[in-house]
Amino acid sequence: MGLLKSNTYFNETGSLSAELVVLTPILLAVIFVFIIGLRVERTSILLRSAVKNAAELAAVAGSPTLAELSVNEHIEGELATQGIYCNGGPNIKINSSNYHAGGTVSVTLICNVSLSTVQISGIGPSVTERATGTAPIDPYVSQFGG
Repeated sequence: MGLLKSNTYFNETGSLSAELVVLTPILLAVIFVFIIGLRVERTSILLRSAVKNAAELAAVAGSPTLAELSVNEHIEGELATQGIYCNGGPNIKINSSNYHAGGTVSVTLICNVSLSTVQISGIGPSVTERATGTAPIDPYVSQFGG
């Protein structure tokens, strides 16, 4: 009986240390990927919000020129407030070709967002995020210059 018991007993001394050595790098990699994903998603949400608000500002600006000024000022201020820095600055495009009473105005923002706070080899130092917002122009409000 003593032999049988010794054959079924496995010596597990030190197995926890081996498991930790193997699993720790995997766990850290998962955590870093999760952090990067959260950072990118947060930035995407903030960019969409800023563009939506900028399009609404452009719609009530009164003219395409004033719309462009208010959009640029709003987006740059909003990005600075939220701590989002676009490599090379934000690329803001305003489509005011349909800017008239009852028309629409669209704002597109392209931002090359830095991931400098969390870098893992194999992942580039930045990710490009794009957001577009469109707002209707009130058909009953007179517009400057048009």
